[in-house]
Amino acid sequence: MPLHTRDIGDSRGQGHELKVACFEDGNVILYSNNPDSGEKQRIVLMEDQWRLLLQSLLEAYGKDKCCFFDDSGMCMAEAHPL
Repeated sequence: MPLHTRDIGDSRGQGHELKVACFEDGNVILYSNNPDSGEKQRIVLMEDQWRLLLQSLLEAYGKDKCCFFDDSGMCMAEAHPL
């Protein structure tokens, strides 16, 4: 049973719904559903994999895209709203 589940939703009406489930052992499952095509997928990320994914995203897009960094570049405990 997941510790936390969040429906990420449909990005800008593109018809691709996402849901993330976080588990006590550190694993994350990303569920993907495209209601237009009926395509469904499930991606399982172990803790070291999602940590590397976050690192890769920060390297590619920078801290300014991260909701946990303030304007001075400091990491905040709470994310600011998107």
